[in-house]
Amino acid sequence: MQNYIATHDLRKLHVGCGGNYFDTWLNTDLIPDNKNIAALDASKSFPLPSASFDYVFCEHLIEHLSFPQQLNFLKESLRILKDGGKIRIATPDFDFLAQLAGNNKSEFETEYLKWNFQTFLKYIPSQLMDTANLDVYVINNYFRDWGHQLIHNRSSLKNLMEYSGFSVSGFENVGKSTDPALSGLEWHGAMITETYNKYETMVAEGVKPGKKTNYV
Repeated sequence: MQNYIATHDLRKLHVGCGGNYFDTWLNTDLIPDNKNIAALDASKSFPLPSASFDYVFCEHLIEHLSFPQQLNFLKESLRILKDGGKIRIATPDFDFLAQLAGNNKSEFETEYLKWNFQTFLKYIPSQLMDTANLDVYVINNYFRDWGHQLIHNRSSLKNLMEYSGFSVSGFENVGKSTDPALSGLEWHGAMITETYNKYETMVAEGVKPGKKTNYV
């Protein structure tokens, strides 16, 4: 980590990178699987100096943390960012799950439920794949599996980020940002299509208050 800081003037921290490795970023994960990824636990203090980074990014990470851990992640991100530094958080949207429980499902929502059931719930007998009941299985699974602990909607995530000290500049589409350094970052693995990733995911951007630094 210290070598990265010493060799990069523009510093970008990728928390929980998994298999999505970025050049020019400090890629970190809880359990790194190669020497190019540094160890970092998002639920604890970051081993990084205060006001030393320009960007922080995480994708499908914050929902795996408990509320106290989410608060720690946001406050530590704020601490290590320079004034005017930016954070980008991609995470599942609670509201898309709530919409799936509705009675008037669109054709797209029905197809999504079938895909999710067939992809992640293969242990459930296919005879139970009644379209009217798919939402029950899929929504329960979404909250329980993959280690999810707390899933936000736009309002609750914005409130938590602002409580932590960020000014929330808005919500962006997956892969899109007005800042080139934050564009084209999201990739949720090979098991989920780009269309479904965009459907599930909301993306918030926030700024650490203070004099804006120069970004490229």
